[in-house]
Amino acid sequence: MTIASEQCKPCRKGEGKLTSNEAMMLMGELEDWTFYPDRIEKRWEFKNFTRALGLVAKVAAIAHEQDHHPEIRFGWGYVELVLNTHSVGGLSRNDFIVAAKIDAVA
Repeated sequence: MTIASEQCKPCRKGEGKLTSNEAMMLMGELEDWTFYPDRIEKRWEFKNFTRALGLVAKVAAIAHEQDHHPEIRFGWGYVELVLNTHSVGGLSRNDFIVAAKIDAVA
């Protein structure tokens, strides 16, 4: 079972925060995300605005379905995502679940 097949679960304030070692283990299931102790980030580049907007729409659908919402920045030819879990003050398994689901559709 891969992390992309999992579903996000609600996190209670202060519960579910991953250690750096736990997070690094899950990084192996992602494609080209950048790890920071409190977040993961990824950037895509496209040849036009329409393709960037298309990825944003796919990300929005996943975020809505999983009830876990990344920070999204986009414009002509690029999309940048930042994932973390505010309620735990860092990274949770949910961040990696959503990232893996995004990788599957990007």
